Amino acid sequence: ETTAEYVRRTAEYTLTADDVGKIQTPALVLERDDSTVFAGQAANFVHAMTAPVHHVVMRSADGAGRHRHDGAMSVLHQTVFNYLGTTLRRGMARPRL
Repeated sequence: ETTAEYVRRTAEYTLTADDVGKIQTPALVLERDDSTVFAGQAANFVHAMTAPVHHVVMRSADGAGRHRHDGAMSVLHQTVFNYLGTTLRRGMARPRL
């Protein structure tokens, strides 16, 4: 699949502002600092969210660049697991109804 085909296919997966407003769960939004295909979309999504959201820009300088797969996976895993640990810990502190 070419990049152009990939971008065309993403149009099938569009969230409207109404859809984003219905999200109630905390969300982790990740993007790369060198993203060209979806540049700016993560920030737009974050600003539209009403639920708690944590926005992380994964930087090439930290090993998350597109040409450093091993570094990117390490940064991704660290970011996701840190987020889950913090978010789940907060959720466990809430009383269950």
